[in-house]
Amino acid sequence: MPKKSAGPAAVLSVADAEALRRIIAVKPRWDGVVRIGDVAGQDRPCLFHAGPAFASTDEIPAPVRNSLAFGCLYEGWAKSWDEADAMIVAGDVAIMPAQGSGLLVPLAGVASPSMAAVRISDQGSAGVRHCVLNEGADIATRLGRRDERLLEHHRWLNGDLADWLSGCLAEPLSIYPLLLESFAQGDDGHAQTGAGSQLVAAALRRRAFDTPQAVGEFLKGSAAFALNIWMATIALASGAAEGVAGSTLVTRAGGNGVSFGYMLAGEAGRWRVADAPRLAGTVEARFGASVPTGALGDSAVLDLFGLGGMNLAGAPTLAAALAEHLPKDALVRSEIILAGRHPGFGSRMVACSAERVISAGVGPIILLGMIDAEGKAGRLGGGVVDAPPELFAVGPDVGAAAE
Repeated sequence: MPKKSAGPAAVLSVADAEALRRIIAVKPRWDGVVRIGDVAGQDRPCLFHAGPAFASTDEIPAPVRNSLAFGCLYEGWAKSWDEADAMIVAGDVAIMPAQGSGLLVPLAGVASPSMAAVRISDQGSAGVRHCVLNEGADIATRLGRRDERLLEHHRWLNGDLADWLSGCLAEPLSIYPLLLESFAQGDDGHAQTGAGSQLVAAALRRRAFDTPQAVGEFLKGSAAFALNIWMATIALASGAAEGVAGSTLVTRAGGNGVSFGYMLAGEAGRWRVADAPRLAGTVEARFGASVPTGALGDSAVLDLFGLGGMNLAGAPTLAAALAEHLPKDALVRSEIILAGRHPGFGSRMVACSAERVISAGVGPIILLGMIDAEGKAGRLGGGVVDAPPELFAVGPDVGAAAE
C-alpha cells in the first residue's frame, strides 16, 4: 500500500467518536491484588500467555514454552522441566491467551492460577482488568529462560510481596496522576518506566505501616515495576470502547512471537490475526548471533493507545537512543492515526484508529523487548515495530474462539 501524505486527520466517524467518549470516561484505579485462579478460573489446569491463541502446541516458540513449563512446575502439576514439557505437548494443560480472560502478560511471561495479579478497576463502572505482577529485572518468566531461581522468587513475589501490596491498597490508588507525572519526568510509558516505577513505589510506601527490607530493595531495583500496572490500566480504558458497532478503534493488541493480533471496538470478541512483525533493534554484543522472536507481549496495548512508540515526542532520551530504528515521522505519528485528545490524560492523543491508519498509509509504532528465539539468552535489547498499515486492512480473524 503506498503511503499517503501525513496531513491532518479526518473527522472521526460517529461510531469512533462514541468509542472515544467511552474511553475518556474511564477513571482507572488500582484497588487490589488477586489470585489469577479467582478471576480466570478454569475447570482444568490452565496457563495464560500473551497475544492471540496458538494454532497448536507445535508452534509455541521456545521462550514461551519455557515459561509455560515453569507454570506447570510452580503449580505443582509437574516435578521437572521434562515432565512439564510432556504435559504441554500431550494437552494435559490448557494453553490460553490471557486477554480473553481480562488478563495481560508481558513478553514471554506466563500467568498461572496461584500467581498474583494487580487489579485495575473503573471508578464509574464494573470494568476491570488484571496483569501479573512485575517480576523485577533479572529473574523473570517474561525473559523466557529456564531459570532455576524462578521457583523461590515467585513464591516470594506471589506471597510476601503480594501481601504487602494488598495492605497498601485498602483505599484505591488513582493511576492517571502517577502516569502523567512519569511522562513529565521523561518516561514514555512502555520502554522507559523508571520514573513511574519510583512514583508508584513512593505512593505505596506512604500507605504502608512498614516496608520490609526485601520489598524495599525489590522496588528500588525494579525499573519496570509500574509497567504491569500501566498495562492493566490502559487495557481497561481501551476495553471500554468495545461493543460500539462500527468503531475502528483498537481495543486489544498483542503478539505471541509467531502471530500478532488486535481487536476493534466494533468487533468485540473477534481477533484479527497476522504473522508477528519482526523487530528492528540492536542486539547487545554479548549475545552474539542470537535472533529475537517476532513481536511478543501484551504490552503492545500501550502503544496502540498512545504510549510507548506513540509517545516518543515526550521522551527525547529514549527517542534519541532508538533513532536509527525509527521512521522519520515517529514524533508526529500519534497526531496522524490516534483518534483524539484525552482531557484527563494531559490532552494527549489516544486510541489508534484503524480507519485513520488505512487512510494515512502508516501504522502504529510499537516498542517491545527482543526475546531470544532459542529461549536461552533472554532479553536481547529493545526493539521497534513500525506496523505496516496493511495489518489493519486485511488478514484473517479467528473469531471468539481466540479469546
